[in-house]
Amino acid sequence: MMSAPPTKRARIPSDSGAAMSNAEESDGILSDFRLYSAEMTAKQDRHERIVKLGRDLTVLSKRTIFALQRVLLDCDESRSKLVVEARDKLNGGAGDLLYKIAMELCGVSVDLYSRAYSPGIQEYIEARCLLYFIEHGSVISRATCIALIQASIDSCKAAKGDSKSPDALTVPVSVYDYVLGVADVGGELMRLATNNASSGNRDAPFQICAFIRALYEELTVLEAVSHGKSFHQKLNTMQATLTKLESACYALKIRGTEVPTQMLSDLFKGSSSTSGTKSDETRSQD
Repeated sequence: MMSAPPTKRARIPSDSGAAMSNAEESDGILSDFRLYSAEMTAKQDRHERIVKLGRDLTVLSKRTIFALQRVLLDCDESRSKLVVEARDKLNGGAGDLLYKIAMELCGVSVDLYSRAYSPGIQEYIEARCLLYFIEHGSVISRATCIALIQASIDSCKAAKGDSKSPDALTVPVSVYDYVLGVADVGGELMRLATNNASSGNRDAPFQICAFIRALYEELTVLEAVSHGKSFHQKLNTMQATLTKLESACYALKIRGTEVPTQMLSDLFKGSSSTSGTKSDETRSQD
């Protein structure tokens, strides 16, 4: 007995309207993702440009610091020449980099890119702090740093004749960046004291030591406020620098008259290294 042939199921016509709606929805999602991709790519490119500008600012600031370490505080000719060169670098070369950073930050959320230029700003503030100490014998304020940065940006904008750029071009300086920049100047002042002692200036190390001591005491007040791990590390480094410098000044005061001027650097460096070794041993025992 033969079975009946299978019956074909009737094909249900597809809803063409629903298919078109799904296609349009799919196209809409793809276009949204393309838009998001373009925004993320633009953000990443901007971030990389700011990082590069920040690195260039760091390099220029370090070179300025190295030049300022050669300043002889008791020689007006050496001081004025190197100070003018350092001021030109910070106002000119650094100003151009700050102007470019300000252009990148214009019209976007600064918080998204603050960490990209933060190391460069800290190094710039360190250079400004060292220059300000050589000129005035005191620490530079955050308001003065902001004013100098703004003046450099405005000067660079005027020199370029850029009338299309927005009027409110600026590079924000956070309290965090200012504090870390100032806290880093202790090591540079230590080298400045060593170089001046080598030249026969017996008063400069004591003046610099008193300044670092006062600065350290002011910064320890902020230790209770959370400024991150970097702040505490820099504060510990400044404390070690101060200990070495105090030991060197003590040796210079006690034995300075016994040592010829041309050998003062050996006495100064020897006292610093000995003090550093003793302080390290003390901390390891604690």
